[in-house]
Amino acid sequence: MLTLMPADLVFVRGRSLIDRAIEEVTHSLYSHVALVVDAEHLVEAQGAERVEIVGADKYSGCAEVYRADIDDATRSKIVANAVARCGQPYGYGLIAEELVREETGVQLPWSAHSHPICSTLVADAIRSAGLPLCQGIAYPAPGDIARDGLYHAVWRY
Repeated sequence: MLTLMPADLVFVRGRSLIDRAIEEVTHSLYSHVALVVDAEHLVEAQGAERVEIVGADKYSGCAEVYRADIDDATRSKIVANAVARCGQPYGYGLIAEELVREETGVQLPWSAHSHPICSTLVADAIRSAGLPLCQGIAYPAPGDIARDGLYHAVWRY
C-alpha cells in the first residue's frame, strides 16, 4: 500500500443524503476533498466546522487518494497555505454560488472569498504554489479538481 504524502488530495465519496446531493449537483463521484498534511493528518473545511486538522484515517474506506507530480518544496508551500487557514469558518455562501454555477453554467461575480469550502481551501492552496488548477473556474467543486488533470488517482483509501 502507498503512503500518504504532503499535498496529496483525499476525495471522499458521500455517505449522507447531503453528500449524495452534492455529488449529483456537481456531476461528480465525490462530495468532499481534504488535503494531506502528513501521513497521519489532513486539513479540511467541513460544513458546521472551522478549517481544521483531522486524523488521516477519518475517510478510510470511502475515499480515493490523488497525487500530483510535484517537488517537495511545492508540496510544502501547498500544505503551509492550507494549514495557515485553520480556524477560519466554513464558507456557506460559496455553496450557493456553486449550486448556481453547476445548474446554470453562470459563474457569479464574487470579488473575493475569505471563508472556504472544502474545494476552495484545496484549490487556493494549490494555486498559491503557482500551479494552474481548474483554470477558468474561480471556485471549483471537488469534481472539478478531480477532473482537472493536475492530480491523478493513485489508490483507494
